Amino acid sequence: MFLRYPTRQPNGRPLRVLFYGRYSTEEQDASSIPDQFAYCERFLQSTGVTNIVVTKLSEAEISGE
Repeated sequence: MFLRYPTRQPNGRPLRVLFYGRYSTEEQDASSIPDQFAYCERFLQSTGVTNIVVTKLSEAEISGE
């Protein structure tokens, strides 16, 4: 993954980030959500931004139908 625009650190404040993980059916693996969060964390680390406040939201087994 790459960013089309660079991440900009707000002056004197942490960057606020929301991770939203979900899987839609009971047949999918529940570990999908922590895996999604881990991917996002690795991606943020690769950008070099250090002062970050992360909020994590998730939904499990909620169909989009």
